[in-house]
Amino acid sequence: VEEATIAAYSLALKISAFSGFIHTSLSIPLVPKIAEKHFQGRFSELDDIFSSTRRRMLHLTLLLGGLLILAAPLILRAFDRSFAGAWAPLVLLVLTQVIFAATGPLANYLVMTGHEGPCAFILGASILIILTLQVVLIPLMGVMGAATAHLAGFTLQRLLMEAYRRRVRP
Repeated sequence: VEEATIAAYSLALKISAFSGFIHTSLSIPLVPKIAEKHFQGRFSELDDIFSSTRRRMLHLTLLLGGLLILAAPLILRAFDRSFAGAWAPLVLLVLTQVIFAATGPLANYLVMTGHEGPCAFILGASILIILTLQVVLIPLMGVMGAATAHLAGFTLQRLLMEAYRRRVRP
């Protein structure tokens, strides 16, 4: 993979991170509320908070992600014309952020309700899966392989976290 292609992919990662800002900005203030509701045994309120936050995250991320995807050709070309090829990987990376938003603040939920061990295991396993997928897919698909590995690995992570959350939820 050429240096310019790597630079373009790096820019796509940075642009997609803007849509991840919504997840972070809505998750962090939620942490004490999750712990409080869980400690008090107010599980229906905890579910309500989690669900409403998840909906807000998804709506805002879809809006911002859509705007980023639409504006990306202009943004990418503003850096260098050769970066225009990073649009397709950017779409997959933004889709990854949409999946994070659609599944809500799962890691915060698991950690603040006493399930930090399984959460850490899922996070670690997903990193190994992403790295393995990258080793396989990058030689075959270039930067699209990297973005596909990113999307697949994080989607699996979120599915595993959601399945675990549903299993342990009171």
